[in-house]
Amino acid sequence: MLEKISKWAMGDAKQGKLMVFFGLILLIVFLFILKTDVPFYRGALIPMAFTMLVLLAYGGFLAFSRIGHMQKMIQLYENSPKEALALEYKKAAVDHRNYSVMKKVWPVLMLLALLAFSFLKTDYSKGTAIGFIFLSFAGFMIDSYLHQRLIPYWAYLKKQVED
Repeated sequence: MLEKISKWAMGDAKQGKLMVFFGLILLIVFLFILKTDVPFYRGALIPMAFTMLVLLAYGGFLAFSRIGHMQKMIQLYENSPKEALALEYKKAAVDHRNYSVMKKVWPVLMLLALLAFSFLKTDYSKGTAIGFIFLSFAGFMIDSYLHQRLIPYWAYLKKQVED
């Protein structure tokens, strides 16, 4: 279990660091857009701010919390392997369910934003719709990568708990 949790936690932490990196790049773009008077770009600022919040806050959370979680679980595993497996499986099962739901929610939000884009008339509104399409795409990609890394770990834990 120790190797599996280490691989999973390090992968999530690495993704969190990448998310923070992209969030900082998006912050620079955001600041440049603030200086423009182009309505299309200005309309994208609100969803861009949400995307930055997701990238910076959730990415930072992943980057720093997963390593601590891994260390906590390793200590618990050394003292009580069955309890550690049960707790980690319960957490992984909840994460698996949440990622499965969100992988369906993000495309629906993306389609709604695309539909809104086709009916909106002003450049500002169209910029907002494009921004929400980008936010939905980013959320879908983030959750998909996290879920893909979780699936083998969750399956391993499930097998261990059932045995």
